[in-house]
Amino acid sequence: MKKILLLLVIGLFAATFAHANVLVVDHDLSEGGYTDCWPYYETALIANGIIYTYFQVQTDLLTPDLLTMQMYDCIVWFSGECWGYYGDDCMTPASEAKVASYLDGGGSLFFSGQDYLWASYSSAGTLVAGQFPYDYLGLASVVQDLWVIEDPVVLNASGVTGSVADGYTFTATDIFTTAKDGLFVDQILGYTADAMGLFQVDSPSPVGICAVQKDTGVFRSIFTTLSFAAIADTTQNDLLGDMYDWLTGVASVDNGPVVQNSITNSPNPFAHSTTFSFSLKEAAYVSVDVYNIKGQLVKNLSSEGMMADVHSVTWNGTDNSGNEVPTGVYFTRIVTDDVENIHKVMVIR
Repeated sequence: MKKILLLLVIGLFAATFAHANVLVVDHDLSEGGYTDCWPYYETALIANGIIYTYFQVQTDLLTPDLLTMQMYDCIVWFSGECWGYYGDDCMTPASEAKVASYLDGGGSLFFSGQDYLWASYSSAGTLVAGQFPYDYLGLASVVQDLWVIEDPVVLNASGVTGSVADGYTFTATDIFTTAKDGLFVDQILGYTADAMGLFQVDSPSPVGICAVQKDTGVFRSIFTTLSFAAIADTTQNDLLGDMYDWLTGVASVDNGPVVQNSITNSPNPFAHSTTFSFSLKEAAYVSVDVYNIKGQLVKNLSSEGMMADVHSVTWNGTDNSGNEVPTGVYFTRIVTDDVENIHKVMVIR
């Protein structure tokens, strides 16, 4: 039976963060005897004050359904040293289809998959349109397992200029040898026009790209063949925070925005009505609107000046004409003069 653990982790920092909800899919199959990577991600998520729901995949490889995915602004999906013993045991074709639909609806994905290509695309090589790695991760051509790191060898890497990781230099070590396997890293030779390199391996030779970021204008994704869990812990926290900000369009602001916390709602999903809550640290003119997945305005909930305080706005699940909206995913947008927050909400009739 799946273990679903809802963890609400709220951190207080010198800089104020606008938080999006994250679904973490733990696909490392530690229940099947592989190394447990989750503690590395858990530490980084907590350090960044990110609110998340945790889902652990068992050896039956069943993952969250599409409706569950659509409740979240970002998915963090990670495998570990699993490489195909259980089949497509980093992400199955069924899971690829669900994630593809989620991304087509405007979601975002961080996928750390050390042996994802080995398990599911062993002949790549070359990847083409119509394949998940090409369409949704930005991969066009790869060399699998080019770098093999086994303790005590250390991999040295850096962020690609102009990428989310620009300015980072870090090391990665073999966290897997004591269980089953070493640290295997694929080289990404080519990527799609809407993608670019993210991480570059500097040593051991040859120098080459091992991770990419992709922005289609509809969705953003990050994929790394270098296991994120293997990156030195002094870098993991900051790097995850920057990647999360880019994926969700959320930025940290040193002086803090007018909206102190991202908009939240309860219940979610809902059938008849839901209440959105947010707080202002100073008076501002605030607009709260609901949009469908096509970006069309569904309902204006509020357009008025508000005092510095905690505020609540209720949506009864109707459009501007008073008609009940159908089951589906909607986005609530709260805008002030200097900040915009977008929150995903699910209507189930």
